[in-house]
Amino acid sequence: SLADELFMPFTVGGGVSKLEDFRDLLKAGADKICICTAAIENPNLVTEAAEAFGRQCVVVNIDYRLNDEGKLEVFGRAGTIGTGYDPIEWATVCQKRGAGEIIFNNIDRDGSCNGLDIPTLKKANSILSVPIVAAGGVGSTKHFIEGFEQAGVSAVSSGTFFAFKDENPIQTRAHIRNAGVAIR
Repeated sequence: SLADELFMPFTVGGGVSKLEDFRDLLKAGADKICICTAAIENPNLVTEAAEAFGRQCVVVNIDYRLNDEGKLEVFGRAGTIGTGYDPIEWATVCQKRGAGEIIFNNIDRDGSCNGLDIPTLKKANSILSVPIVAAGGVGSTKHFIEGFEQAGVSAVSSGTFFAFKDENPIQTRAHIRNAGVAIR
């Protein structure tokens, strides 16, 4: 992924995988460090990083999708390896270990422009106390608004929406504000 490529100078494996990677990135000016597979493979890293640098800089990305049995499951290694974890249960573990923010990325919806996974996001928001970022499926400003109003998330992330549509962040922010959602 692009994120892995950006972190390559810091680790041999191409991603943030140890406490020193956090230290190096923070010294280089990063404000927050996002991990996914590293948290799955070494949950203690979440705790160690939160204790060393503060939980506000530890963000755990949760890539999830429906598995072959029709249940939501967390996947690592760019969506190639199933973990058996339910995304909300895994988010709860990460929060307890010190994650200061959780990104929920529904792999099945990512790039589809068909909307966010509102039921999962809404359930996560009712259980977690850390900020939640919604990702995967934004195709219109309506989807941003639904994420805020229906799921109660703190932020909505989108790449496809801005890359393949004639939209920009300023226009999008205006549409969201006009819908009555208080954003910066």
